[in-house]
Amino acid sequence: MKNLPIKSENFQYVEKSFREWLDILGYAPSTIYGLPNHIRELFYWLEQNGKNQINQIRVAQIKEYYNQLKCRSNQRRG
Repeated sequence: MKNLPIKSENFQYVEKSFREWLDILGYAPSTIYGLPNHIRELFYWLEQNGKNQINQIRVAQIKEYYNQLKCRSNQRRG
């Protein structure tokens, strides 16, 4: 997840800002590291589906992404 390339500068900015916000709020280092990786995976999926701006994201895309997460195999356990 952490190595997925994000091309959209908009998405890169949101991910970086989210990481900083978690740090400012005093979240644990593991949270500061982990949650932005989940956001990166979502952004990567959105880019692969033709979305590269926050204002292009709709509820339908988020639901589709969640369904895709439910159906995919576990990367560690298969």
